[in-house]
Amino acid sequence: MVTLFPDQIPLKSGFAATKRCEKQMKLKVKKPAAELVAGRHDGVISKVEFRMEPFQYVDVYCKFDDADFEVKKGYPATVSATSGLGQLLQEAIGTKLTPGDDVDPKELLEGKKCYAMTDIEPSNDGSINFARILTLHIKK
Repeated sequence: MVTLFPDQIPLKSGFAATKRCEKQMKLKVKKPAAELVAGRHDGVISKVEFRMEPFQYVDVYCKFDDADFEVKKGYPATVSATSGLGQLLQEAIGTKLTPGDDVDPKELLEGKKCYAMTDIEPSNDGSINFARILTLHIKK
């Protein structure tokens, strides 16, 4: 069952949607965010989130020293010594993961200094470029 707030309507899927707002809204025009160049970037893991759509994923957000925005790297929520998330967690704890142990990616990764190799990828229509993290590592 979905809890509805006064400004929401139920959807057949079981989720709630916010009703359309008829008020006019003024938005401040901002200058475009600085683009990240492809290559190595140092920074910090600013937050870690778990998501269920389209599959179970752990999203790791990095705030790089040379950018004023965060870049996200998504990992399947599978933890083993050879999975991408498992390897990152092993770097964070400084030892190998033991099968059967419970690990909390948020607790282990948030606030850690990191470095990443990035690439720049154009949008489908070519109108904008997006930064994509190829590899992410914990600084020792």
